[in-house]
Amino acid sequence: MRAYDRRWELTAFVNNLFDKQYFQSLVNSAGNYGNRVATQALLPRDFRRYGGVRFGVNF
Repeated sequence: MRAYDRRWELTAFVNNLFDKQYFQSLVNSAGNYGNRVATQALLPRDFRRYGGVRFGVNF
């Protein structure tokens, strides 16, 4: 929602609405766990579901 003269703006948002889980990358690391290969999954920054409201004012 925005004012006609664009002096203020209101935005509602939800990130990861459908709770999709994905991995940013998968990494094989060797030598760290008793010389065994281990696969590590790196989660992205926004892997959790959250929402909010943003309000901006221009002057």
